[in-house]
Amino acid sequence: MLGVNLSGAEFGAVGGRYGYDYIYPGADQIQYYADRGVELIRLPVKWERLQPSANGALDPAELGRLREFLQNADASGVKVIVDLHNYGFYYNNQIGTAGLPDSQFAGFWQKLAQAIGNEPALAGYDLMNEPHDLPDAHAWPDAAQAAVNAIRTVDVTHNIYVEGESYANAANWSAINPNLDIHDPVNKVVYSAHLYFDRYQSGTYQGSYDQEGANPDLGAQRIADFVQWLEDHNAKGLIGETAVPDSDPRWLTVFSNYLTAANEAGLDTTVWGGGPWWGDYPLALRNADGSESAQ
Repeated sequence: MLGVNLSGAEFGAVGGRYGYDYIYPGADQIQYYADRGVELIRLPVKWERLQPSANGALDPAELGRLREFLQNADASGVKVIVDLHNYGFYYNNQIGTAGLPDSQFAGFWQKLAQAIGNEPALAGYDLMNEPHDLPDAHAWPDAAQAAVNAIRTVDVTHNIYVEGESYANAANWSAINPNLDIHDPVNKVVYSAHLYFDRYQSGTYQGSYDQEGANPDLGAQRIADFVQWLEDHNAKGLIGETAVPDSDPRWLTVFSNYLTAANEAGLDTTVWGGGPWWGDYPLALRNADGSESAQ
């Protein structure tokens, strides 16, 4: 299955004014991709907006925006992964530290799952976008397991997407996730990796195709470790983010070949770069005027 990320709700600094600093993509954005065969959306959201106070109630206005997005997706026949786009942090506190105990992370997910678990468009919960530089090798597996346990007290139906440490890098997945073996009583955990094709796999694409050292088969090469890890662990996987710029047609060949390799490996993909406020961002799936980009 090929899907897209629809950005906007994660934009801006913590807090921010709705409609000025951040936005939930509207029904027209969802329908645009549904009309092109997209069946799955990954929706990045910000933890601090959904739960402004630690261990507190969910914010009614923000929760209402999320529900409206899910209902619009349902009207378009599209499923949604809700992605907590926080990189391992809540405000300035990091997972694995005394300032952000696993119980707080798990408590948030229990509340959100209880609030949106009955929405027909919901595909599942992406626990944390690109956790990185955590205190030790057990910090992320322990936090993820706590969140899975909490969600399953209120929702045994939907997938739970667990990204890897070190920005969920697909190419080095096995080395950077030695302890990521999450138990789910209903066996609906999907491990989610991110894949970019520039030299340092950051998605910034600062150099040209040649300067980045790309080649047509780079996608298959960079997912090989992740695919092998999934096979070794009898696990399901997703490439939750991937994208190429439109600066050189050879990048499009890299991407096309990647999609073939991912399909052969049984990996779904949600492509990065959808959403209404990207402007001239080189990975945007639509140009600033709303027309389709080359990707």
